[in-house]
Amino acid sequence: MKSTILFGGSFNPGHRGHAALCCYLTREAWVDSIWLLPTYIHPFGKPLVSFEHRVEMCHRLLGDHGLEARCQVSEVEKELGGVSRTYDTVSYLMNQQPGKSFSWVIGADVLAELPRWYRAEELIKKISFTVVRRKGTPCPPCDFRVLHEEMPDISSSEIRNLLETGGNVEAFLSPGVEDYVRHLSLYR
Repeated sequence: MKSTILFGGSFNPGHRGHAALCCYLTREAWVDSIWLLPTYIHPFGKPLVSFEHRVEMCHRLLGDHGLEARCQVSEVEKELGGVSRTYDTVSYLMNQQPGKSFSWVIGADVLAELPRWYRAEELIKKISFTVVRRKGTPCPPCDFRVLHEEMPDISSSEIRNLLETGGNVEAFLSPGVEDYVRHLSLYR
């Protein structure tokens, strides 16, 4: 059965690494579609630009890379309100679409944090996980599906630092996202 990939994240900002993962996943036979789920309120209190800005950057990212046919941006975490918790998001989506098969995608660097997630043991039983390897980051052994291809090592925090200091981010942000960020002076 094909799965809908749930790609949760801050997307602060959405960058070419996120697009590369979406491009890779759209070529996988077992993937039906990909939903980008921007975090509404980060569970660890991480400062973020507004949810609306991050949603718009996700739309622009998908458009810049021609991914709209198989990828969409979901505002489900805003609909749920409050702090975004993967368990709550997954439970809600599974209740809304009971016949649909979902898989939550995480980076290999996040595997060590997974046991500290809200209701982690129940979450792992509830949904399958797909692990993405990142260049330069080892992938510890796990019982999840691990993608073979490594994704580029692009960090949103490094991009924010470059934007703050007026650095060149062309290699990291697609044109639509960069225009949006610069026009609104986000991260300055």
